Amino acid sequence: MGKKWMLILAAAAALVIGSCSWEIPQEVVFRGQPELWIPTGGAVFELDIAEDIIDEFTQSITDPNLSVGEKNYGGYDGRPLTLYAALDIVTPTFPDLPPGVEPFDAFFQDQTDPIDLSGLSGPIPEKVRLKQVPGWAWYEPDAAAVPPHPDVYVRLRAEWDGGTQVLYLLGTFGTGNFELLGSSQAVANTFDLADVCNARPADLVLYYEFGANSADIADIDSLHILFEVPFELETDPSTLLEIEEDGENPLLMEEDIFGRDPLDPDEDFDDLLESLRDSSAGISLTLTQTSGLGVRLGMINSAEGLTEEQKKDTDNWVIDVEILPDETEQIVDGGVTAQALDKMIDGVGGNKQFIPEFLIMVPEDFQINSLCELDVTEGYLHIHAVLDYTFSLEEEE
Repeated sequence: MGKKWMLILAAAAALVIGSCSWEIPQEVVFRGQPELWIPTGGAVFELDIAEDIIDEFTQSITDPNLSVGEKNYGGYDGRPLTLYAALDIVTPTFPDLPPGVEPFDAFFQDQTDPIDLSGLSGPIPEKVRLKQVPGWAWYEPDAAAVPPHPDVYVRLRAEWDGGTQVLYLLGTFGTGNFELLGSSQAVANTFDLADVCNARPADLVLYYEFGANSADIADIDSLHILFEVPFELETDPSTLLEIEEDGENPLLMEEDIFGRDPLDPDEDFDDLLESLRDSSAGISLTLTQTSGLGVRLGMINSAEGLTEEQKKDTDNWVIDVEILPDETEQIVDGGVTAQALDKMIDGVGGNKQFIPEFLIMVPEDFQINSLCELDVTEGYLHIHAVLDYTFSLEEEE
């Protein structure tokens, strides 16, 4: 990359000088303050965050009585990715009324298969918390039933960690401590599973009980429990997204930012970079994104081998810019200090490698969308250089 364009400059200089009667010098000195634009390339980061989350959630629920999937809004309108799990019991089987016996309190009870929520958030760190996981319970009366509708009761509890953790979601512990159940989804009983989901249990079991007078059983068409998981999240300060695809980091570049090849060093280009020390610089990225994330985007040299804590320290970032959550194209500009530019020029090791790794630091409140893509269509490192560079016009042997 370096020799080609420098040879073009040298050839142009030789033509100008050769058109005069002067003696052609053996070297040319460039001095000035040009503005250099070095392309850093474009990339599409298909983060697959939503896809990973959906896969983890749907695979964790194996109970044949539960339907599970992504809630379809019929089009994106700013709402987050939302998953659901629904239990629909049509014509529930209560105990039969023995002949000649007065009506009695009948109960229908069961439990779900264990649900593994340890990977609920996919690549999102566990310290990130769901704000709410709303749930509803209700029953539907038989269409032929004559009002008033019967009284139906419900009790629902969650157990995990081998039954050592217990949380009553509807009703309470003890004999007869049930809630009166709503007779439609519009007046459903509500509960919140956020505390349970944020515990990331590997063996969550939901126990449900429904009660009614045996004389009213025929008037009950179906029983329902539904909960949704909207990915509206909150987290601690300085939380980085931990994104991997098949064990690889899609935010990690493969080559030196200046295109330096350790197997084919270019001394002329290294000299040119050295001449740029103490210059002011910046980075300009043209991008669109559909993640729903308004984030802080940083860049470090992956060749330095920084620890996770060191990556969170923005003093170690050579680039630090804000990205808006908007889905429209945006141009993100960030300054690069002279010290940071020198760090990029120095690189690491004898080969002077600076391999960019982007870091995504999320705000303390954010959401994940169904589509999750960061498309950098082009990027430039622009340098306002103080240039004092000499190169030879002699042919290399």
